[in-house]
Amino acid sequence: MDNKESTKKLSMEELMSDLTDRLKLTVDSNEKLCPVCHGLRFIYTKNNNGDGGYIRNCRNCNSGKVYVCKHCGVENKSDYCNCEKSTKERDNAHKAKESKIRQERYEKANKVKFKDYKGYFFNDSEDGMIDSDEFEDNLYYKIKDKEDYPTWVFGTTPEKCFSVDIRDIISNECADVGYDDMSSCIDMGSELLTQAQDLINKWEELEGDRLNVYYTDYNTAIELDELIKEIKKQIGKESKL
Repeated sequence: MDNKESTKKLSMEELMSDLTDRLKLTVDSNEKLCPVCHGLRFIYTKNNNGDGGYIRNCRNCNSGKVYVCKHCGVENKSDYCNCEKSTKERDNAHKAKESKIRQERYEKANKVKFKDYKGYFFNDSEDGMIDSDEFEDNLYYKIKDKEDYPTWVFGTTPEKCFSVDIRDIISNECADVGYDDMSSCIDMGSELLTQAQDLINKWEELEGDRLNVYYTDYNTAIELDELIKEIKKQIGKESKL
């Protein structure tokens, strides 16, 4: 008898069941086979009329496995659980990683004493700049109020965020709202435009640092040890008054 004729043809449902039985999927301690697809990642769904069916992706998992949270026991498609302990664990891991990177950058940076640093500092929220006097005041109150305070900080580096060119502005306006070749029809070499540009340049010069944006300078670390000693000494004198 022909081997092909002796081989039993399996239905799609039987084939899926056979594949599931044959599947050998390794799971770690915080994993288990998906209870819906049993590791196959696909499931057989019968048609509503009972005649045949179709194969679709399992919606209960991504890889044939589900992850069991070691803290709350909830099953998830991934190892990302939103329970309070898991969230705190991720936050702590992220902070530890950031702290390590920060320390490595500090070790490579040029060390500068506070009194010798002439630049600006980020404020606590790092969304604005403060000068050395404001930084010293902030540090004073942190120490006085027994709050956490840094023993060093990174410096900042400025970058001018814009410079106004009156002729560029006029050319762009002509291209955006004017007619064809409008910029070639007006006097872009006018002495009045030169005078206007000179006034703008003077204004920019007067604005100075206010036209800058600032970035963390990881190549410069400001040491605060001497300043902290002075502040503590000052607080000690004030407490005796």
